[in-house]
Amino acid sequence: MKKTCHILWIIIIGLNLLCANTARSQTISTVKIDLEVKSKTLKEVFQIIEQKSGLHFIYNEDLVSVYSNISISGTGRTVSSVLNDILSKTNLWYIEQNNKIIIEKKNPVPVDPPETKIINGKILEAGTDKPVKNARIYFDGTLNGTSSDSTGSFTLYPQGNRQVPVIVNAVGYDIETINDFPAGKRAIIYLNVRQYDLEAVTISASDGMSRKEKLRIFRKEFLGTSGNARSCEIINEDDIRLSYNSTTKTIKAYSDKPIIVRNKKLGYTLNFLPKDLTFSPDRIMVQGYQFFEE
Repeated sequence: MKKTCHILWIIIIGLNLLCANTARSQTISTVKIDLEVKSKTLKEVFQIIEQKSGLHFIYNEDLVSVYSNISISGTGRTVSSVLNDILSKTNLWYIEQNNKIIIEKKNPVPVDPPETKIINGKILEAGTDKPVKNARIYFDGTLNGTSSDSTGSFTLYPQGNRQVPVIVNAVGYDIETINDFPAGKRAIIYLNVRQYDLEAVTISASDGMSRKEKLRIFRKEFLGTSGNARSCEIINEDDIRLSYNSTTKTIKAYSDKPIIVRNKKLGYTLNFLPKDLTFSPDRIMVQGYQFFEE
């Protein structure tokens, strides 16, 4: 049986984006719905709310699938009151962002109010102190991010009242993960020039499998085969390097740049920066960082 390992929160594999048409003026505090739900899974409840409200849900199916036997009813209830009700009995919570409802694990660690968490900083190359321009700085797994300017400077606005790692990446540099910033201080972030391992650099065309076949398998394993996955397109396949080990029947994928996945049906773009993409008959490893765009 194939064993699938997911270390970080990712989209397409293990993450479903379930969307309906959304009116920009709608919020979870103003939209009211009638509900009569008995013994449904949490995923089914989300689907019902989407159908009745026209709001979008984003969630990791692995987190949601463990909750079932949910019953809730009411007339003219706001979506926020419904979510407060059903999620109070789980280890999940929600945040509303750009007319999307993002479901995530509850954060047990108290955090400072958002106004104290505006992050101003500068990205420099380690060892030379040269500014790194066009670096991406973003809260992992969100729509909230920015880029450094020609001096390496950036401003990142708070990600609600919660703690989410900040990811910093630039082409040619190692990824930096920041879990906390000192309040009120300008952050100086140093990026190390990436040192490439031999396997990632020396990918031979004569490894026993054509690039076309490797790419076909990669698309299938990375995007999946669901109806939602069939609406997805990898925009920058030329940036992806692929190797095949005929002894272990393993395909590995590498990319210095984020892999850009566009979901034409849902209107999302995912920038997925890979750490480990390994596909074999008995194991799939997908590790990386992600940033959503509309």
